[in-house]
Amino acid sequence: MKSIPLFAFTLYMILNFPMFAQDEDGQQIVIYEVPANIAVNKMPWYKDVYLFSDFQAGTVVYASRRKDNETLKLNYNLYYEKVECINKQGDTVLLKTQKLKFVTIGGTPFLFDNVKGFIEIVGDAPVALGVKTFMVGNFGNDLRTSPSAYDRRYIKNVSYFFIDRRTSVHKAIKPSILKLFAPYAEKINEYLETNPVDFNRQEDLIRLLNFCHSLRHT
Repeated sequence: MKSIPLFAFTLYMILNFPMFAQDEDGQQIVIYEVPANIAVNKMPWYKDVYLFSDFQAGTVVYASRRKDNETLKLNYNLYYEKVECINKQGDTVLLKTQKLKFVTIGGTPFLFDNVKGFIEIVGDAPVALGVKTFMVGNFGNDLRTSPSAYDRRYIKNVSYFFIDRRTSVHKAIKPSILKLFAPYAEKINEYLETNPVDFNRQEDLIRLLNFCHSLRHT
């Protein structure tokens, strides 16, 4: 009789590991399922909700440009779209975002935007590329702070942004790049006609930004 609960637990663990599927382009995607009435942190794949494999040394900078000199252990939680911190007591808590501007986790910089949340900064230029990684669910903006009465499924997704020198955030779309580099709009349009850019692909966006920045020196 003692083997029944163990078998049930083992079966639960097997059935609730991530599943795999393919997107429209044939790329493999991972599906994370949370059964009804189960907290997400009880799932065997919960470590996958973190951007980094472990909590890393980090620093924070506030809107006043004041830097917190205390070295913190930080990680970014894709499920909650928040930065978590290990406090002096060893507990994992959410990093307070009041008046927050920048966070660095293990050398990776993030801009905190009051609307978009935490955005990873890729590159260091007058206009940088911003990447926001998160988990999108089959119930849209579901309440994630407590277990749900329904089974839920999530996949990891990314959104891209252009970040100007004033740290204003612009959605990575064609009108944004033409606005940010308005004096070179004609040349950018010519470039896009011969060099198609997928605005949902990081490599294409970096290539586009490199071209736009080169125009400043021509």
